[in-house]
Amino acid sequence: LNDQTLAVASTPIQAAGIVGVSEVVDRAVKLSEPGSLQEGWLRTRQVTGNHVERSIETLKAAHQIADDHGNLALRARVYGHFTRLYSWDDNPETAIEHAKKSEGIAREADEPLSEGMATGYIEHSYLALERADEALACAQSAIEISEKIRDNDILARGMLAQHMVGMLKGDWELARTAAGAAAPLFTGRHYNYYNSLELAYR
Repeated sequence: LNDQTLAVASTPIQAAGIVGVSEVVDRAVKLSEPGSLQEGWLRTRQVTGNHVERSIETLKAAHQIADDHGNLALRARVYGHFTRLYSWDDNPETAIEHAKKSEGIAREADEPLSEGMATGYIEHSYLALERADEALACAQSAIEISEKIRDNDILARGMLAQHMVGMLKGDWELARTAAGAAAPLFTGRHYNYYNSLELAYR
């Protein structure tokens, strides 16, 4: 059972919203060897926007493990999750700073999921700072990465960002096209996002 717990918790999917996952991951961290890369990767799965301060401390521990092992892939993932946290916590400047770190290290380590994670979450920080052109460039990059690794979560976020930039700039063709592509990806998962997409058709 312990081996199964570690295997399930280590599965490389973005499943934070699935009921019961956090409990499995917490148990797996306790089962892993302290200071091991396995512990470091598992700690990145403990990140949640509902507990920002605790998640930051968890990521700091994972970052230390990455440094101890000289593991660039884990370091890129940690910065990607920092990007998510600071985006959720309405701290756009810090989110952008961490996104740039994640993207650079991820390219060096050939870790496209981490790069896509950072790119997919950072568009909204650029929009919060009224830097629409940079948000649009990140959205396109996120879409390209998502198609490469077949990650619908990153794809949906990239298209949502395109939609929001279109709405912000009054580019209704871009807004409608992106909304039409993104809406099916959000249906049943992110109702607030889905409702905002429907505005493009009114």
